[in-house]
Amino acid sequence: MDINLQDYHIVTKLFAGTSLHIIFQHKTDKQSQQVLELQEVAGFIELPGTEALTTLVIEAAGGDFYASALSARLNQPEIASFPEAILFTDEDRVHHCLHVCARHIAFRKWTANDKKVN
Repeated sequence: MDINLQDYHIVTKLFAGTSLHIIFQHKTDKQSQQVLELQEVAGFIELPGTEALTTLVIEAAGGDFYASALSARLNQPEIASFPEAILFTDEDRVHHCLHVCARHIAFRKWTANDKKVN
């Protein structure tokens, strides 16, 4: 699944236990917020930078090398079937600021319940 994020920026990241919620806000419509919800995070790579976001790609279960590499490194075969999310910072999808592997990944509208991370 590909999601265009050119009109959004990250306003906060909430990490509690093995759950990570990343809140995005529209650049002009401040009431429009989205959430990237990641539950049972197995691992992630975050690269510092201030580049604008372009695309969020959510790979289906077992869709990329990162899940397989984590699975082997942690000696947990089930991780190889986890989906992945990648936040790209360029149109060519070469550069990214976040690559994460988690048991459950969802991108949805922000709700008041998102103020509390489970």
